[in-house]
Amino acid sequence: MLDQVQPLLDELGSNISYLGGSGNGHVAKAINNFPNGTNLAAAAEAMVLGVKSGLDARQLLDAINTSSGRNWATEVRFQRILEGDYQEGALTMGLMAKDIGVFLGLTGEQAAPTSLAAPLSEVYRRAIDHAHEDVPTNRLVDVLGDEAGGVRMQQEPDG
Repeated sequence: MLDQVQPLLDELGSNISYLGGSGNGHVAKAINNFPNGTNLAAAAEAMVLGVKSGLDARQLLDAINTSSGRNWATEVRFQRILEGDYQEGALTMGLMAKDIGVFLGLTGEQAAPTSLAAPLSEVYRRAIDHAHEDVPTNRLVDVLGDEAGGVRMQQEPDG
């Protein structure tokens, strides 16, 4: 069956993973979005704290990316965020919150431990409560920046 739809799947994306029976892709998506959302939230909290503490956002990001704190959010997402590109049209806060909820449900169904999913869910829920449900998850840094008194990552151009 997979061979029949493989050409279509290849047109839709470049990384196609067969994970078994029906529903397994949905489970894998929720599981993948847990570290995705965690990395973004952790990087956003760290960057907001750093900027609020007087550090230059670009210098801090460069230091993180040459050290043990680097991850997809710092290496890819924050490079764009610092330029003011939040990747409009990307995964929204609402969809991330939904996937984290699915992840939480799966941990309950499977009696698997989690200590980070509930607080992570709360972070995205706060963003939704501030009318950010339909904006890209990269804007989480501004939600946290607002909570920190108006911290922003973008710097005014010199001149």
